[in-house]
Amino acid sequence: TGFVNTATSSASTNANGVTIYPTSGGTQTINASGGGNIAITGTASSATTNSVELNYTNIYAAGGNITIDAGTQTIEYSKVTGVATVNIGGTSSSSLAGEIKIIANNVSYVAGGSTVYQNAAKLYIEPKSTSFSSAQTLASTSTLTNLSYLALGKSGNTAGITVAKASTIKGDIDIWGGAVTMSTNQVTTDGGDITVVGSGAYTGAGTLNANGSVSITALSFAGTGAITSAGDNGVSVVATGGNITTGATLTANTSAIAPVLLKATANILVNNALQSSGGAVTLWADSDETAQGGILMAAGSSIVSNGGDVTLGGGNGATAADGYAKATASITESTGGVYSGIRLVGTITAGAGDVILRGQDSALVGTTSHSTGIETTKASFVKTTTGSISLDGALSTGVTGTGNHIGILLGWGGTAESGTNVVSSDSGAISLTGSSSTLANAKGWGLWLAGSNVTSTSGNITLTSNGNAANTTEFIFAAGAVTSTSGAVLLKTSSTPGTATFTSGSLNSDASVTVQAYAPTVTALTLGGSGAKVFESPNGTDSFASAFSNANLTTSSTSSSVRIGRISNN
Repeated sequence: TGFVNTATSSASTNANGVTIYPTSGGTQTINASGGGNIAITGTASSATTNSVELNYTNIYAAGGNITIDAGTQTIEYSKVTGVATVNIGGTSSSSLAGEIKIIANNVSYVAGGSTVYQNAAKLYIEPKSTSFSSAQTLASTSTLTNLSYLALGKSGNTAGITVAKASTIKGDIDIWGGAVTMSTNQVTTDGGDITVVGSGAYTGAGTLNANGSVSITALSFAGTGAITSAGDNGVSVVATGGNITTGATLTANTSAIAPVLLKATANILVNNALQSSGGAVTLWADSDETAQGGILMAAGSSIVSNGGDVTLGGGNGATAADGYAKATASITESTGGVYSGIRLVGTITAGAGDVILRGQDSALVGTTSHSTGIETTKASFVKTTTGSISLDGALSTGVTGTGNHIGILLGWGGTAESGTNVVSSDSGAISLTGSSSTLANAKGWGLWLAGSNVTSTSGNITLTSNGNAANTTEFIFAAGAVTSTSGAVLLKTSSTPGTATFTSGSLNSDASVTVQAYAPTVTALTLGGSGAKVFESPNGTDSFASAFSNANLTTSSTSSSVRIGRISNN
């Protein structure tokens, strides 16, 4: 009923260190019922891999710790024929063991056996060395019952970990591995966090449901199980050397401050719903700013932040908003290869939160079609209530392919449905800035409005196109309506080259509508609403680049005033 300490070795060249196998049938029980510890240490002979073999064994401690140490060799459970059950821990929920430590460079669960870890404060399954000697599996033949902590591996382990047994832990779950495969569902209660650190890829269909936070750091992420957090630290997925590809919903569902963070050195490919209850939602691509990485929100994907800020960006700055997500061949939905820094086919709803998108095209990818810093389709939308919206799309300094390169392309492709094809805020300001200023090429475009509507009830709307003198056309308004009921609407180009083509569309406000375009060509444009209307050259210029005709420019009859050109225009 006290301290049990067994340490054995063998002079034979083919013998285990410790083998427990009752020869007369039944079960061997080791029970430190008086509060003592149990330590079993085995050292196998040179020709044997198993230092410890346990069969038909109960190892119980009431308050004490249980340590089974096979050194750098193997612990094997249930090697003998039949269901050789091994129970390790406390005898019941009212008689708990302290820590269970399973220490070996390899832990083997024989098929057909049964290993139960039960009624203990903590369970550690870890290597003797820094790393396991081979990939490890928490086998489906194991059972985890009434545990308050689970650790698989330890810091520095680079061997793969497969979690093939579902568990519910009344506390934290920590996993360290190389490649980590989450094959089964893991749940924590009592505020428990789930933390996974992998030097290899994270995969698997197992769900993670934490009463605390969920943090996954791996080389890449392609998990297909839903991830849910109820803690203040929310959900964090970080890829240190590859893509993040979502395969199920990620939700911070309880705390009003809990964030959802996806951060990758390469691309972020969102195929599902990301949701917070008021915390920030951040997609951070190309986080090392080395090999580029963009953001694709695919068809059917969504971000709902319930008042939290939403940021899609990239680079190695202090935040995702300090740099750009950069175009790669993965950020496309077209078989013809239309590449973007940020491609929005899904939807973003932020409520009172602000929305920031910052994307850049790349000199490394391109086709005969086009590449963009930011591209939205008609099936997408970005919506807030009081939050502001800022889209910043830029070009790089070089081109690949013969297609156009566009800072922001809004509303291109796809099919609009009820409630989609819009960038809108109830009262927040909206800013769209498309820049081709860094691309000295005729194929550079700053801002292209292809069909989406931009609306705010009372916020100001500012559309800015910045060009390069080598660009043929800097800005085009092909379709759509830009409307603020009581906020000002401003559209402005640069003066290098400042070429602006208006083939359709309208700008509307009961406050004011101002167009500042250096070299405009108007095929059809309506300036609506009762506010003042101004169509002039940009600030810093005296006049349009050449003669301007307003023959195809329609202004509302209720406009408080209309002015064409500056006083200095000549």
